[in-house]
Amino acid sequence: MTPPSATCPVGLRAGTLGIVAATLVLVPGQPARAQIGHVPVKAAFLLNVIKFVQWPPSSAPLVIGVVGDKALAAAMTAAIKGPTGDGRVIEVRVLGALDDPAGCDVLHVGDLGAVDTVALLERVRGPVLTVGETPRFLRDGGIIRMFIEDRRIRFQIN
Repeated sequence: MTPPSATCPVGLRAGTLGIVAATLVLVPGQPARAQIGHVPVKAAFLLNVIKFVQWPPSSAPLVIGVVGDKALAAAMTAAIKGPTGDGRVIEVRVLGALDDPAGCDVLHVGDLGAVDTVALLERVRGPVLTVGETPRFLRDGGIIRMFIEDRRIRFQIN
């Protein structure tokens, strides 16, 4: 059985994501946390990724739900610089593992544990871009896994 989020229901321009990832390189010789911290870098990465997604036409806010990582939600809120290219306002919502992700266009899932992650992804309905960081996130049904490797933000796409 294919997990509900195993295929990307929105148009993701994967080739251009490599360009975005290349621009978010950490300074060599310094640990990620010692420079600007990994949380703001991940927030910037995620906000850049959503620029390369073809979203269904809408005048409603583009809602980014963040589960299990309040620091990331705060960093994203601080990093938002106006509306998206198509004029949509970006809104960040903090959700709990048991909350309903309805209404989110993007759902970032922190490390909730395998059972909670799978259960949350099973509740996702409609065109939602799911992003997570755990090694098992793609296997659990997520769409994009982002992680830090060799002081760079890397990603895998399901």
